[in-house]
Amino acid sequence: MASMAMVSTVTVAIAGPPEPAAADPAPRASAEGGALETARKTGKPVEVESLRTSTRQVFAQPSGSFRMEQSLRPRWVRRAGKWVDVDPTLRRNSDGTVAPAAAVLDLRLSGGGARPLVALGNGAQSMEFHWPHKLPQPTLDGDTATYAEVLPGVDLQVRADIEGFVWALVVKNAQAAKNPALRRITLRTVGRGMSIRANPKGGADILDAAGGQVLYAPTPLMWDSSDASAASGTPQRLRAQGKVSPRLQGPAVGARRKQIGLDVGSGGLSVIPDRNMLEDPDTVFPVVIDPPLTMGRAAWAKVSSGHPGQEYPNGGIDGSYGEVGNAGDDGEVWRTFYRFTMPGALYGKQILSSRLHLHLTHSRSCEAHAIQVHRTGGFGAYTNWRNQPAWRGLLDEVSAGKGHGADCPAGDVELDVKDAVAAAAADERPTLTLGIRAKDEHDSHAWKRFGSTPEQVKLVTEYNAVPQRPELAEMRVQPGGWCSGGSSSDPVPVNRTDPVFHARLHDADGTVRGVFELREAAPDGSAPLRLSHTSPLNSTGLEHQWQVPAGALQDGKRYRLTIKAVDENGAASEFSDACWIRIDTGNPQSLPTVTSPDYPSVDQAPEGSDGVGQPGRFVLSANGDTDVTAFRYGLDDPYCSQGPVAADAPGGHPDRHPDPADRGNPGAVRGGRGRGGQLEPGGMQRGLHVQREGRRASGLPFPARRELRRQRS
Repeated sequence: MASMAMVSTVTVAIAGPPEPAAADPAPRASAEGGALETARKTGKPVEVESLRTSTRQVFAQPSGSFRMEQSLRPRWVRRAGKWVDVDPTLRRNSDGTVAPAAAVLDLRLSGGGARPLVALGNGAQSMEFHWPHKLPQPTLDGDTATYAEVLPGVDLQVRADIEGFVWALVVKNAQAAKNPALRRITLRTVGRGMSIRANPKGGADILDAAGGQVLYAPTPLMWDSSDASAASGTPQRLRAQGKVSPRLQGPAVGARRKQIGLDVGSGGLSVIPDRNMLEDPDTVFPVVIDPPLTMGRAAWAKVSSGHPGQEYPNGGIDGSYGEVGNAGDDGEVWRTFYRFTMPGALYGKQILSSRLHLHLTHSRSCEAHAIQVHRTGGFGAYTNWRNQPAWRGLLDEVSAGKGHGADCPAGDVELDVKDAVAAAAADERPTLTLGIRAKDEHDSHAWKRFGSTPEQVKLVTEYNAVPQRPELAEMRVQPGGWCSGGSSSDPVPVNRTDPVFHARLHDADGTVRGVFELREAAPDGSAPLRLSHTSPLNSTGLEHQWQVPAGALQDGKRYRLTIKAVDENGAASEFSDACWIRIDTGNPQSLPTVTSPDYPSVDQAPEGSDGVGQPGRFVLSANGDTDVTAFRYGLDDPYCSQGPVAADAPGGHPDRHPDPADRGNPGAVRGGRGRGGQLEPGGMQRGLHVQREGRRASGLPFPARRELRRQRS
């Protein structure tokens, strides 16, 4: 006999028939799992706050799924560690500047005097735009500051945006248009870590120190106040509610438009208006000269057949709305494109539903006309009618007539885009692009306009996590052992015809059931299904079990078990690899035992034993089997890799001295037996806990389990 030097406490198994595994401790809930649990208890959606971004919210649903709401542009910004709603409303600061209440960039407008017209900050970097002369104190109207009479008969307007700004000159009459100062208007620029350069499309880009695009200016426009709608009887493309300046409205139907020059030089950014339009006697004043600047990525865009070379990134000059259909102005047709980020939270998920929500603000009439949503190719800041993305397939269409007065007020429409979102999530694409158009682009009564605020364009997706594929390392058969220890050529020996299969299953959404399929390995290589079982729903991370009915399996036969995990919404993992077993009822029915006079079992010393690194004596016993000749053993080792060691006599019991291998963590001692000269690995496993550096260990003992693996001689 010999002693085992082990730093542990051992609980000893009592041999017996298969029995249910000990109850697993509840797994630590993830943020998603915790929100789901609360949602189920309260019956109300609960936000998963850790998944919030500036454009996205995720809510756990009482049904067990998640609902993600995405906007095209930021809805929130971080202030003092908290999310607050974006708000471009301009306010006066104590330092004399004017700023939006909450925007993505640090934007400051002049409160009058010699201050920069616009100061834009992005971290430690900044760019200033200076008007050539001192500015008057502006009047504020929502997101717009108006600097009156910066030139005789000319107002300067700056509209704050959550991701940039737009500035425009409003030339109010023909006399003002003759001012030679309007031949070239230059804003002096001062950059600190930022620079400005011309782009090949006739606009300008503002770059950060690393060369990344912070802002861009598409090709600037000027337009007059002509309105063909009044003469033709076609309803005017309506203004937004409330007091709106010509700058904010954009050009009316039939307005004369001209692309104008934009020059970037060492002195700054210069706009060169079209003199012919300013001096034409047919020009209708006021005239707006508009070079917008906005964030570097276009989240949406629209294109017009009437102005096929003009870009409208993020709406461009008409940034307050998207539109589709025939505008009735010489057959001008509009289309709108939206691009949504596909977050990693959707990758590999089961998409239960996904709908594009649009707020329909204006229609030509209350009569319902169809709009369509399609998959499309990508677009950018310089997309126009001529180079618009490819249309790759209809997803859905809906008929609506909203936004035409009190009889049919503005309201939301929803379009089903589930197939596109599911494909993008499965392929792990970074973005999803959708195109909106009228079904009949020849019918001017089908023209519609949509709002463009973050609340008015949303992608709402309900999804469900697919359970993890079960792993052999978390599957076992009782008696027999872990499935990872067997193969088709060397199956796990099982000494009963009614074993219990166990599998630990995982699902990010919290609850999961197991589908067990047991097949017989036929001599011809086939594997016909013999038995199947579906376990009840249980929390993620816990063990599921299935006891095979008595007599269902035959001695000497090989079987393969596969398991898949299925959640409450029907999402299923792939089946596991095969767990191979062989029924061998000739193996001993009892399990070996482990005892120690130096380290008592947990029930005798529940708080552990002293003496990290102190040797102790452990005795392996055949537990009544008289023909056992050898043992293997291991500490926290499912394969009993130590040994073999001979019994003192057939059916006897050796003592062992394994080296210390545990320094305070839960572990297990296992034993295996041999008979007839053939070693039989496997055996019993029992939980341990020890003291670390002379102190009592914290936590509970390793969950007690028993296992038996045999090889017959």
